[in-house]
Amino acid sequence: MEVGRWSPRAFDSRHELTDVQLTASLEAARWAPSASNTQPWRFAVARRGSTAHAAAFDALAPGNQAWAHAASALIVAAAETAGPDGASVRGPTQPQYAKLG
Repeated sequence: MEVGRWSPRAFDSRHELTDVQLTASLEAARWAPSASNTQPWRFAVARRGSTAHAAAFDALAPGNQAWAHAASALIVAAAETAGPDGASVRGPTQPQYAKLG
């Protein structure tokens, strides 16, 4: 796993992300710290060429579509914003997240 963070704006459309690389990335995200150690996130993986990739791509803003079409995989992150009792899980210092469609 890479130690540094890098945010690319171009992808090699011939590159295929391996299962090992994808699993390592998802594991790093899964183990990231969260408020109250709740890890309220879930991830959906859409590999290039699949209908899921096309759907995830279509949901992107035009500026992101300009580079994301060639990505080997798109990862959709979702977070729980309410607990089992329906109460908000966001604390006063946590960001407010936009609700998607």
